[in-house]
Amino acid sequence: MLEEELKWEIFLPESSSEYKVGKLIGSGQYGKVYEGFNNHSGQMMAIKRVPIFNFIKDGKENIRLESLMSEIRILSVLSHQNIVKYLGHHNDAPNKMFNIFLEYIPGGSIYVLLWKYQKFNETLTSIYTRHILEGLSYLHSKGIVHWDIKGANILVGNDGVCKLADFGGAKFLLANNDD
Repeated sequence: MLEEELKWEIFLPESSSEYKVGKLIGSGQYGKVYEGFNNHSGQMMAIKRVPIFNFIKDGKENIRLESLMSEIRILSVLSHQNIVKYLGHHNDAPNKMFNIFLEYIPGGSIYVLLWKYQKFNETLTSIYTRHILEGLSYLHSKGIVHWDIKGANILVGNDGVCKLADFGGAKFLLANNDD
C-alpha cells in the first residue's frame, strides 16, 4: 500500500449525531475503543472514548487530559502505512465523553491473533517484524518514541499490514519535529 492511498479527511464533528458508536473492540487504562461510523461519508472508523470525568480533579485539569492532548498532537502529524491514521476528535459533552476518531483496522491486534491462531510461521513473523520496524523507523525520524510497543498495540488489517496504535504514552523527543 502506498502512502498516497492514505488520504483521509479530518473529522471534527459539531455534534454526536454526525457519527454512530458501534460495538466495543478494545479497552485500555483510560477509555474504550469502539467501531464507529461517519454518518456523512459512510466511512468506518475506530472511536477511542474517554470519560470526561477522568480529566477533572479538584476542579483542575489533570495529567490524563494532557496525555490525551499530547496523543492527538502526535497522531495529527503522522502519515505512514504502518501507523494508525488519526481522523479527528470530538468533545461529546452531553454524554460526558471525549472521542478520538482513528482509522479502523478490522483484523485486530497481534495479541488477539496469536491467542486465536497460536504461533505464526517464520515468513509471516518476518513480514510483521518488517512492518513494525518500518513504523518505528518513521516515528523515530519524526523524533517520536512510542513507549508502549506490545502485541495489543500492533493492529493487523485485512490486507495483512501491521500498524502501530495507541499513542497515549508517546512523546516528542526532538525540539525540531516539523518535517
